[in-house]
Amino acid sequence: MLPRLVFVVAGVAAAYWLLGAFAPAGRLRFIGAVGAGLSEGIGGRLLPWLQARRRDASPFVDPPRCADCRWVAPELVVRVSFAEWTADLRLRAPALAGFSTDPPEVCRLVGGLGGADDGPGRG
Repeated sequence: MLPRLVFVVAGVAAAYWLLGAFAPAGRLRFIGAVGAGLSEGIGGRLLPWLQARRRDASPFVDPPRCADCRWVAPELVVRVSFAEWTADLRLRAPALAGFSTDPPEVCRLVGGLGGADDGPGRG
């Protein structure tokens, strides 16, 4: 069975949601983009909700580089299954598994993930 954890949506790019988790000191780290499991129907229904939470600046301490990124307040919590963590703390093969009513604060990097500070992961 694949790991399944909760993450917060903090941006949108093309057909992907940009996911984050809070590092030990509380800053939001980018951990990957999920497109699998995100049907056009789900994305379309949530688009007005996400647009209402749009912001100019990235909420990530280490934002991804993409020309079409649109940032949103990190409020939507989703359950994501994935194959494994990569060496640079990204999700490998993430797929949307559902939504969560958990508050965004529970989306944390634990067990040594994220390091002791909030800076970008080692590259």
